[in-house]
Amino acid sequence: MKKKINIKNINVEKNIVGSNGITLIALIITIIILLILAVVTINLTLGENRLFNTAKRAGEDYEKAGIKEEIEYAILDIKIEKLQNGEELTIDIIEKELPNKLKDITVEKDDEGQIVGEHKDYEYIITKEYEVIVEKPGTKPVITYTLSDEIIDINELTITLKATISEGNITKIIKPDGNYEENVNEVQYKVTQNGKYKFIVEASNGSKTTKTIQISTLKPIEPVIEISGAYPTLTLNGVEEEKGKVKILYEENEKLEHYYSEDNGTTWKIYTGEFKSTSNTIMAKSVVKANPDCYTQVQVSIDKVGPELYDGDENTGSGPNSGGLEGNTRYINITRDIIGKRVNLLVRSTSLEWCYARIEAYDFNGNRILASKSVNGGWTDIVIPEGTVRLGIWCQYNCPAYEITLE
Repeated sequence: MKKKINIKNINVEKNIVGSNGITLIALIITIIILLILAVVTINLTLGENRLFNTAKRAGEDYEKAGIKEEIEYAILDIKIEKLQNGEELTIDIIEKELPNKLKDITVEKDDEGQIVGEHKDYEYIITKEYEVIVEKPGTKPVITYTLSDEIIDINELTITLKATISEGNITKIIKPDGNYEENVNEVQYKVTQNGKYKFIVEASNGSKTTKTIQISTLKPIEPVIEISGAYPTLTLNGVEEEKGKVKILYEENEKLEHYYSEDNGTTWKIYTGEFKSTSNTIMAKSVVKANPDCYTQVQVSIDKVGPELYDGDENTGSGPNSGGLEGNTRYINITRDIIGKRVNLLVRSTSLEWCYARIEAYDFNGNRILASKSVNGGWTDIVIPEGTVRLGIWCQYNCPAYEITLE
């Protein structure tokens, strides 16, 4: 007996198996496609110059435009106020008035005459043509500095300057003297005078920042007092009156004021140039304008024979040491025509006290090249040697009067 096979059921089972196989493959393909789409979407959103960054830049551009507009309106407001007062707008006026118009804004004028600063975490520049440029923070180097000592009356200090940047590296820091260091974030620079010191910092992204540091707390350089013709001159025709002139060399700095005194500091005069001395003591000082307590001072005593010590006749004169000071020397310049001549000095004492004296010859450098013997009253003499430019009359104890003769 033949067994009957149900062909219909077999076909149905085959169809069911085939249908399940197609569904799994389709699912795998679908998952792969979804993964690809996810990667593309993420790349489009977060990749460089993609949707997310584009949106971020758009937000930054919007903020920059708002800050630019705020600063421009503030400048316009300042300009209108000045025009109403008959004044022209200048960079200096903007530097002064801008902080009054906008809160939390920093303002500083750089070495190129532009205004630079920060507002709402963005850096800005106002050019000399009043154009406002707002930049993303971190694109330029940021400079900070400290001073080793800010105490008054110091002669030197060290500036420690640090530079940072959020995008890129610091490639060079140029110091005020033109020397530079590469690939460092910090430099030190020693200063010994008040003034402005400019640093330039360059970055790998091509940007640079300049910083000028004003130092005004250093003790000024001590003035130098130069005295010419301070002594009377002995000539063949007699003793010429003293023609002493005083010239004072001060530190050249607009932050300083310069004074001199001829009465031991009781009164001070502003120095305007060379002057004729009326005193045996000259004092000079430089004072920091912003801080009058910061100054330097020097005093010079002019050891000279005043014109009142002579009566116009080289043979007579009142004593240079009438005050009874010990070991006191007074000087007289000479002319070339009395080199080789004999000078006689007569010391006359009107008391019983000792009165030692001598006459001395000095060269251009102030070195004593010859001296007569000391005498207790009476005459002493000297033949003026070659190279002499000045004579000295040395007296000890009380010498109330003397006489000079020239052979």
